[in-house]
Amino acid sequence: MKILWGRILVAGFLVELLLLVVLNGVSRPLYGSQGDSPVAFVCGFFFTLIGALWVSRKAPSHFVLHGALVGMAAVALHTALTLQPTPTGQLEMNLRFFAAHIAKILGGSLGGFMVAKRSMAAYRARQHA
Repeated sequence: MKILWGRILVAGFLVELLLLVVLNGVSRPLYGSQGDSPVAFVCGFFFTLIGALWVSRKAPSHFVLHGALVGMAAVALHTALTLQPTPTGQLEMNLRFFAAHIAKILGGSLGGFMVAKRSMAAYRARQHA
């Protein structure tokens, strides 16, 4: 099994970069400085879906795994860059934090699933031709 780690990491980075641009350019003027706007959830899902489509198209197999790994890479990068301990030493995480990251992983998995379905349909078409 060959996993395309380079593409996965690049896609995860691009997902987070696009999210930063959209949240600072669109969401902040509309919703203020709060980071829990609906734009974060929706864009996180769809940007990861697009990144997973890009990665999974080039994957030889295990398309859904590649998509989920794109979501996990985006989650890991976001967590590493934004989580800071509170003065008591605890990390501040809430339900919105987990929901936004689950949306990224689900978006990536859906992107991989879409590529798997298309690949299977192309395979069946070649078999019947």
